[in-house]
Amino acid sequence: MQHPPPMPRVLLVGFSERNKYFGTFFYATLHKLRNGFIRAGSHVVWFSDRDIADYHAPLRYRPLGARTANAKLIQLVETVEPDVICLMHADLITAETIDAIRHRHPRVKIISVYLDALSGGRPSDRFRRFAATSDASFATTAGAALSAHATAGAVGFVPNPIDLSVERACAYAAHDHDNDFFFAGKP
Repeated sequence: MQHPPPMPRVLLVGFSERNKYFGTFFYATLHKLRNGFIRAGSHVVWFSDRDIADYHAPLRYRPLGARTANAKLIQLVETVEPDVICLMHADLITAETIDAIRHRHPRVKIISVYLDALSGGRPSDRFRRFAATSDASFATTAGAALSAHATAGAVGFVPNPIDLSVERACAYAAHDHDNDFFFAGKP
């Protein structure tokens, strides 16, 4: 009897802020990627660095809980032994933590996904930091803004994902729109 190949183990690390939004952030890209990894046959574990830091910090002051979030991530990696770690705006996770994970688990692949515009300043600095510690980094910004980060590591474009279990509206089905285009974001 043949056994099926083992399912890849994916550890998604990023914001969820379940405590802050109480489930109203259901449309976040993190959830869509989780759903996609599961549909592709992966075993997915989710870790929110922000939630852990908030929970373990005195007076919920997140910077004081960052050290615990990093330690808990290392502990979770030891338990789950993921094949892939996907970092999504996991700003509290340090390069030292990533180095420790790579030292203990040299076969793990680490990718990062960045959703905000790479418009210089803090957003670009954040993306560059993750590009330097990941095997590959993806951004929803393309072109010259993305190419400028190629010296930090392997970078690529990824469009904002659509998940039919989340995006259930059919705006295109109506014929009486006041506007043909709507953008809800920052320039």
